[in-house]
Amino acid sequence: MTGTPGTGKTTFSRQLSQRLGATHLELSRYALDNGLVTGRDAERDTSVVDLKAVKRNVKAMLRGGERLVVDGHYAQDAVSPGDAEAVIVLRRAPWVLAEELRGRGYAPGKVWENVEAEALAVCLVESLDRFPAEKVCELDTTGKTAQETLEMGVAYLEGGCGGGYIDWLGYPETVELLRARPCT
Repeated sequence: MTGTPGTGKTTFSRQLSQRLGATHLELSRYALDNGLVTGRDAERDTSVVDLKAVKRNVKAMLRGGERLVVDGHYAQDAVSPGDAEAVIVLRRAPWVLAEELRGRGYAPGKVWENVEAEALAVCLVESLDRFPAEKVCELDTTGKTAQETLEMGVAYLEGGCGGGYIDWLGYPETVELLRARPCT
């Protein structure tokens, strides 16, 4: 489970793990709780995770037979392609995402970094670079309830994604949002 912060990954992952009888693994929390953080990125106001150690631990859990729903904006980097049953990328309209992140109290620079990542489909592109396309599905959470998103995800796992990719850059709202960004 990957996607830009604010797309609904953790809520979705918790619900999906309950539905599947799997363990929910929120990567950022897991890294903090297990001493897998090597420092702090003050500019981005985030922890720096020891990705190699996280990958080793995730691989060990999966190889131990544990079924996981791995949740994080870098989940596509923490799970090996051969170990992933499916990769779900949650997406949200950038103009809606900006409001969500502002509501969470994100600093303006962090809001813009994440809005730009969503507009450019960074998590989707990274997932498609690492995993076979047939394992990757994106779900648009814009205007959806947590339950609606869960049902879309379950439908994908049971019968496939349906294809097609979201291009937020083709929306006038995204163009206006990006134009409004102050130059830094």
